[in-house]
Amino acid sequence: FILDAISYLAMIIALTRIDIDGAGNTTKEGDESPDTLADDGFRSAALAVARNVNLAVPVLVVAGISSFAYQFEITLPLMAKFVFAGDADVFGLMFAVMGAGAAIGGLTTAARTSSRLAELPRLAMATGLSLILVALAPSLEVELAALFVVGALVTSLLVQANSRLQINAEPHLLGRIMAIHALALLGMRPIFAPLIGWVGDSFG
Repeated sequence: FILDAISYLAMIIALTRIDIDGAGNTTKEGDESPDTLADDGFRSAALAVARNVNLAVPVLVVAGISSFAYQFEITLPLMAKFVFAGDADVFGLMFAVMGAGAAIGGLTTAARTSSRLAELPRLAMATGLSLILVALAPSLEVELAALFVVGALVTSLLVQANSRLQINAEPHLLGRIMAIHALALLGMRPIFAPLIGWVGDSFG
């Protein structure tokens, strides 16, 4: 936990070095000023997302993945202990393999020069199928292979969704829209994490 806390120092330093005053005014002619939008920032950003399919699809896909699939801190310990009769070592191995897949997925996605909106639903479907394989894996070896694929697919999906939002958002709404993205990614967890835990406790 201490090392994890220390790792956030780099982010804090980076945030303190952002030159807010030098960012300039990116509001286009005919748009509402940032000062005006500050009064109803969330409503303006939400309307922008709802009216633009290039923004709505990434937000909805991320919300769905976050709600039902991105609960590995709950599901993997249950799988390690009750399905594969393992201990902390097995759980750590499962997380490590999924992390390796995430690294490969991130690097592969970063190397691409273009992507299409239709790829996001396809990635979400592929992730769902991979998660079914994770749930039905007959052995630890198959489980690890499936987790590697899940890690790669989920990371690729999240990176592409993030990039598409930043590319398609109006400059003066970018911060608010990325806040909605963060809400879709993390804000669903307090609602669905207890539900996933209850399902695991009640139905195995």
